Amino acid sequence: MDNTQSGTDELFERTTQGDVYRELFEALPDPVLVFDPETGRVVECNAQATTLFGYSRAELRGTSIATLSSDLGAHSRDRATDVFKRATDGQPITLRRQATAGDGSVFWAAITLQATDIGGEEYVLGTVRDTGETVKEEADIRAFKTAVENAGHSIYWTDTDGTIQYANPAFEEITGYDRTEAVGRNPRMLQSGEMSDSYYEELWETILAGETFQREVVNESAEGERFVVSQTIAPIEGPAGDIERFVAVNSDITERKRHEEKLEAEKEHVEQLHQRLSVMNRILRHDIRSSVNIIKGNAELARSSTQKLESALETVIDESDRLRRIAESVRHIESAIDDHGSEKNVIDVATRVKTKVMGFKNEYPDTTISVSVPDSVTASARERFDLALDHVLSNAVKHNDRDSPTVEVTVTDPPESETVEITVADDGPGIPDAEIDPLEAGRETPLAHSSGLGLWLTQWIVTVSDGTISFEENDPRGTIVRIELPSA
Repeated sequence: MDNTQSGTDELFERTTQGDVYRELFEALPDPVLVFDPETGRVVECNAQATTLFGYSRAELRGTSIATLSSDLGAHSRDRATDVFKRATDGQPITLRRQATAGDGSVFWAAITLQATDIGGEEYVLGTVRDTGETVKEEADIRAFKTAVENAGHSIYWTDTDGTIQYANPAFEEITGYDRTEAVGRNPRMLQSGEMSDSYYEELWETILAGETFQREVVNESAEGERFVVSQTIAPIEGPAGDIERFVAVNSDITERKRHEEKLEAEKEHVEQLHQRLSVMNRILRHDIRSSVNIIKGNAELARSSTQKLESALETVIDESDRLRRIAESVRHIESAIDDHGSEKNVIDVATRVKTKVMGFKNEYPDTTISVSVPDSVTASARERFDLALDHVLSNAVKHNDRDSPTVEVTVTDPPESETVEITVADDGPGIPDAEIDPLEAGRETPLAHSSGLGLWLTQWIVTVSDGTISFEENDPRGTIVRIELPSA
């Protein structure tokens, strides 16, 4: 059957009420095409179809569906035949196709195909509806979808209640949650507990006001690992101007934050090195020069004197010992510098403190040293932490101006705390503020510097052990030195 040349009159004259059908056909509000199912060509069309496609009625007759549809691609005849076969074998089908008008313009159209009988002959009736979308709009939509699906950032959007409606593949990769399972859930599943309530209050207040919210946030993955994202959440408005959904774009910056923290740690280390070198420079320039001058002066006195030389020689020996102690302290400082970045050890604080106290009791029998230490307590510290204990105990005993000094050593390990606390309290004259101020300031100046390396070395050893040291006045006199180390 080839009825592609039939006119409207001839087509409907095959029916008993041809005039009625013809009038109804022309009065239909939608563009309608009548196809020959075997050839896929237009047999007839109404006026609305000529207006939509920009062809005259005569031009449309005999035109194939492949000509009118620009996206059937290769083997268009076979594909058109298949489409018509599906329409004639079953229920009406609706296709969405790119249609080509007579002037060459392309638009998107929805065409519903259904089999019909006209005068005993089988045809396919095609009702066409212009969807109002241009090909460019459709291409833009496809491009946007492709960009979102392939974006390296985690992208998801929610309804106004915060229920996830869509998540892209990167969401799955970054969070560890299956993106299909995330749909229907609330983003609070990503909360790590790091962010305060005020953060979420500010977030909702901002986006509900129609503004974009942007902050860094610490989230938790499905595996329980924390990660940091730079988050941007923006409201999406509908045609009426009401907020319909929220879209969140999250960039994983965990590695960048780790790098920044590492750089900050290295910067702090460099500052510590500068600080220690500055102190060592002061010691080498001032203290050593002072000792050398004293030694030289007493040596010259001994050479020219006819008196007894015991006093001068004793001074020379004392200053020589002082130089030896300075050299030893500098060596310890070099060791403390080398400790940066090395592994910390778990030390038995209870045993070490008891051992140190016993040694000082034997060396200074006139000093009363009381100790309160748990049977067992461990902390994380550098191996050279013994030097810090030595300096703190030595300062409490040797620099005490009483005939019978009293020193109290206490170690506590509260179960709810993550630190071990060591306190050494004496009843001596107290450490002058001029000695402590440079330590708290973290640097020395020509007018503010400590008299030796002991306190500096103690602070540095505690610091590289990730601990803290502080100084308080004892009541009624003396000093309390408090050291806190990470509990092990």
